Amino acid sequence: DEPFDSSRMNRYPNIPDFNTWKQNVDTLRDFAINRPYWQRQHIVDYYSLSGTSVLNLDIENEGMGSIEIMEVIEIENSSSGIYFKDLPVSLKAVPKVGYRFAGWTGAVEDTLDQISLTLTADTVNLAAKFETIDLHIVPAIITADTILKKADSPWYATGDIIVDSNTTLTIESSVELLMPEKACIIVYGRLLIE
Repeated sequence: DEPFDSSRMNRYPNIPDFNTWKQNVDTLRDFAINRPYWQRQHIVDYYSLSGTSVLNLDIENEGMGSIEIMEVIEIENSSSGIYFKDLPVSLKAVPKVGYRFAGWTGAVEDTLDQISLTLTADTVNLAAKFETIDLHIVPAIITADTILKKADSPWYATGDIIVDSNTTLTIESSVELLMPEKACIIVYGRLLIE
């Protein structure tokens, strides 16, 4: 229990004593704890759904990728969530640089990275598997003259590439350089693209 602080009672002149105040706080606490359940139940009733389902998502080999849920939520560790039955849940496996998606196991056995799953059971288990691939990664900071050769293409960047001063980054013709969406090449030295 919390220690009693009489200054709290002065803020609430309509509450006669500490026990009444504590009962009111407990009522608010119970409301907050139970609200998600009742919100979901109202939606189930209003739309005539058949209930909710717990979706347990596992990422085998954590650190190799993530799962994108409904194009909104991205999880990088195993996680559980409550979803509505009868409605499709879109899932996308997103490998990190240096890895590839190897497949789904559990409720769905598939190698497509993007799936749609309609939940019907009370609990659904699904795992995304990732595996290592051999690739050439461009250093984040280039401090010595560097050539990206076509023979080693494609090249991967994990983020921004910084070409340090007094350093040259040469990219041979037809080299494929794959970078994250908002990454860029910052040049303080020289950049030669053949």
